[in-house]
Amino acid sequence: MWTSCSRPFPVLPKSKPLPQGFFRPLPREQDPAARRAGERRAGRRKIRQGASGRARTFDRLAEKFLPGTYDPAGFALRLAHKDVTLALELAKANGVPMRAGEHALAELTEAMQRGWAERDCRVAMELQAERAGVSVRVPPEELKKAV
Repeated sequence: MWTSCSRPFPVLPKSKPLPQGFFRPLPREQDPAARRAGERRAGRRKIRQGASGRARTFDRLAEKFLPGTYDPAGFALRLAHKDVTLALELAKANGVPMRAGEHALAELTEAMQRGWAERDCRVAMELQAERAGVSVRVPPEELKKAV
């Protein structure tokens, strides 16, 4: 149900509207965790603005998830797992609950247990599609037309 590698998307019918902000629960959790750890908000904003490769919610889906090609990895699953683990450890050390982050880590851990550590981190989104009993695939030719 989330937007980046460490945040798997749900597979929902097109008829179900999604509430505003549905795809971005983790930043709401990250802010209190960062503040309790002593990070200043202005410094974090400056880092975010200078980040290269930042994309909007659905910009990168056509690259890996929709065609179902996770090799070669743009960002390895094992690295996403490490990053989320570190973030949750920091939050726990500072007494900040991060339920959505814990769910994301569980998804990444399940994907790692399947031996997908070196594949692109978006491979973890396949778990939800599998649980829902659907396959989300768009042929590369059609993606090129749409994008």
